[in-house]
Amino acid sequence: MQLENLNVEDDLCNNIRSLCEKILLNIPSKSTESIPVKKRTECRKYTELIKDVSMQMIEFEPERQYNNQFYLSQYELRKAIKGQYKKPTNFNIKISKLNPEEEKNIKDMLKTEINPKHCNMKIINTKPIKTGDVIIECGNKKDLDKLKLAITTSTSLKCQEIKKRNPRLLLPRIDIDIKKDKLLDVITENDEWLIEKCGGEEYFRNNFTEKFRFGKNENSEYIVVEVNGKIRKIFLENRINLIWQSI
Repeated sequence: MQLENLNVEDDLCNNIRSLCEKILLNIPSKSTESIPVKKRTECRKYTELIKDVSMQMIEFEPERQYNNQFYLSQYELRKAIKGQYKKPTNFNIKISKLNPEEEKNIKDMLKTEINPKHCNMKIINTKPIKTGDVIIECGNKKDLDKLKLAITTSTSLKCQEIKKRNPRLLLPRIDIDIKKDKLLDVITENDEWLIEKCGGEEYFRNNFTEKFRFGKNENSEYIVVEVNGKIRKIFLENRINLIWQSI
């Protein structure tokens, strides 16, 4: 079991190292050169993946005894980071101006027109974005509905509910013979008990999407898939059989 844990940790470390190399390849060698828009998008994509894999490493860390003080302190640090990490809620809304020419900023307009205490709603966070709009994170669906109702009565603001995208999962070193049109079939045929645990084949197929591949060599490549939270958790806790390999 300890050897298996070490192998998984090594895979996650190698994944991060590979993603960092991908980012560096998109950055010009000369500081005077600007980064093209397409490469900026690639950098953002790989940065998000590094964050996801880092969280996988924190979630994976098993409870075990450490005799070495260095490893003990590292383990305690991981536990502290994991404890402080707060997953964002799904109850987010974007606030915009009805009149784009309005000079007053949205946060000031919100403070003038809406009082969360009077509306009896809990606001988790308020975040301005580059477009000038503001993202508001609510504590629950009830509070989100209250805020939407308050915004619809405003004469200067409008709102749009934000649907959170599904999490992504990195499948490392997948045999290059498993093509995109075969990946789903290979998983469902070789992991029947795992698919049932996820909610059945139809549910699994409707909530599993391959996004892209990278890091290809003569034998394998990395695959990034998008799944829902339930499937992601089950995949992280179990090995996946893929004909001649398991991950």
